[in-house]
Amino acid sequence: MWRYLALIAIMLAVVSAYNVRLSTADDYTTRFKTWMVEHNKMYHEEEEFYLRLSNFIRNIHSIEKMNRQYGRTATFGLNKFSDLSLDEFKKHYLMPNYKPKARVTKETFNYPSNIPATLDWRTKGYVTPVKNQLMCGSCWAFSATEQIETANIMAGGQVEYLSEQQIVDCDPYDGGCGGGDPYTAYQYVQNNGGLTLNVTYPYTAANGACYANSTAPAVQVTAFGYASSQGNETQLREAMAARGPLSICVNAEPWMSYQSGIFSSTCSDDLDHCVQIVGYDTDATSKTPYFIVRNSWGTDWGLLGYIYIQAGSNLCGITNEVTYVSVHPDSSNTVNYHKMH
Repeated sequence: MWRYLALIAIMLAVVSAYNVRLSTADDYTTRFKTWMVEHNKMYHEEEEFYLRLSNFIRNIHSIEKMNRQYGRTATFGLNKFSDLSLDEFKKHYLMPNYKPKARVTKETFNYPSNIPATLDWRTKGYVTPVKNQLMCGSCWAFSATEQIETANIMAGGQVEYLSEQQIVDCDPYDGGCGGGDPYTAYQYVQNNGGLTLNVTYPYTAANGACYANSTAPAVQVTAFGYASSQGNETQLREAMAARGPLSICVNAEPWMSYQSGIFSSTCSDDLDHCVQIVGYDTDATSKTPYFIVRNSWGTDWGLLGYIYIQAGSNLCGITNEVTYVSVHPDSSNTVNYHKMH
C-alpha cells in the first residue's frame, strides 16, 4: 500500500513540476491509455500503471522541448519507449558503461577523393533488413553482424541473416547484453572460424550458454579494422564510398523519441550505442547535409528503423569509432529468407 501511495505522490509531483492542472492530468491519463492500446501495453498493478504514467508525462514534456528547440529539421514524438524513464531506456537499449577500445596503432587511410555527392548503399542491395535488439544492450553484436552480412553480400556471397546471439553468448571479449565492441566481436568471429545463421542460432535478447560448436559457420571473417580517423567526416564519406556501409558507435541517448527528419540536437560524443552507417545525402530544401544511419530498434522506431544525422560537426561522435570487416563467404549455404527477429 505504501508503495502505491508513494507512486501516486510521484505522479502528483510530476504534474506539479510541469504546472499541469488536474483537468489536464486527466487528459494525460486518457492519452496514456490510448497509447497503451496502440502499443499493446498492459500493467497488472496500479503501482506500475502510475509509475509508467509519470514517465509518460515526463516524456511528453521532453518531446515538446525537443520539438521547440530542434523542430526546424527533425520531429520527435511518442513511441514504444514513452513509458520508460531515461535511466531505464539507457539500461535496456544502450550501453551506459561502454568504453571504446584504445587504438594501439595510428592508421593511415588513403581513399579516392572523387566520391559521389550522395550515396545510399541500400539501393545497391548491400544492406539487410532492419532488426530489433529488444531489451538487451546487444547493439554492438547487431552492428558487427550487420557489417559481416554486408561484407558477405559485397564479396559475392548470398544474402544470409547471421546470428547476433552467437556473438552475445560466445564472444569472450565482451559483455553480452551488458555491452561490447564491434571490433572485438569481429576478433571473436575470426578466431572461432566463422559466424553461423540466425535460423540455426536464433536471437533471444538475453545472455545464454554458448553452443556455437554444435553449429556450422556460414561466413568467415578474414580481416577487420578501423576505417577512418576520429573527427574526419570527409574521410568517413570516402571510406563509405570505397568500402560500403560501415559499423559505427555513437551517442544515442537523445534518439529516444526521434521520429523523422534530420537529427541536429545537442548530442555528446560519449559513445553508448553501435549501429551501421549506410550513406550520406543533402536535404534538397534546407541544403542540410546528413548521414543515413541504420538502427537496431525495429522498424517501428524512427524512419522505418533509420535516422538521419546532421553532418558537419561530428554530431553524436559519428566518426569516433568506424570499423570495417572483410569475409570469405561460404558458398555451400542457400539463401535464408526467414522471419527476422
